Amino acid sequence: MRRARVSRAVVCLAVAIAGCTSSPDDTTTTSSAPTTTLTRVDATNTSTTTTTTEAPTTSTATDPWGIDYPLEADTVDDIPEVLTDQIRAPEPDPDLTVEGPDDLDRWVDEWLGWFSWINANPAKGIDALANAVIPSSAFYENILAALEADRDEGRRLLGFAFKPVEVSGTFDEFFERQELLRLVVVASDDIPSYVVDESGTVVTVNPPLEGETTVRLLLRYRQEEGEWVLENLEVLG
Repeated sequence: MRRARVSRAVVCLAVAIAGCTSSPDDTTTTSSAPTTTLTRVDATNTSTTTTTTEAPTTSTATDPWGIDYPLEADTVDDIPEVLTDQIRAPEPDPDLTVEGPDDLDRWVDEWLGWFSWINANPAKGIDALANAVIPSSAFYENILAALEADRDEGRRLLGFAFKPVEVSGTFDEFFERQELLRLVVVASDDIPSYVVDESGTVVTVNPPLEGETTVRLLLRYRQEEGEWVLENLEVLG
């Protein structure tokens, strides 16, 4: 597999990822529990034990991975609505519950959609960041700094952190005890991102990079909401 840098697509994710380190629990605990893999192939999710086929979507607005994103754009009018509709929109309410392997694809998609909104609305995103990222984590601090810079400079970044291709999770005793859940995502970076100013002018188009890379996510359980929230994200070498 050829490895490509995962751009943060919004607010320079590559920089934030580089500053993130594994949690002590993530590096010091081991488990022999099986890992279940869900693979995206033509809208079909397969796992090591079951296979389910989803009906194809008829609206590209609900399928951001099926849109052709332009490599040239002058204003927000040139950018797909799946990104521009997020500007000044209310904060999404992603479903971050995980009961088993079948929920992983949905968790990643919904978290990425929420994270895209955060960066399209940096001023509001600063206050909302703790809703789906563990405060005081290295990832949180890096993203917070990037959002503050975007707010102060009057810019928005429209795009997605990465395009998930395959998602796997380790469902072991730590998951059963509602402590932590480790995800591994094979991701591609074939979607450009756009930096826009307050007038809606596209300042920069960050082109996509070829290839795939592997991203590891560490999730912590938040009892009050019954949801799994991102603590750490890193690119595996």
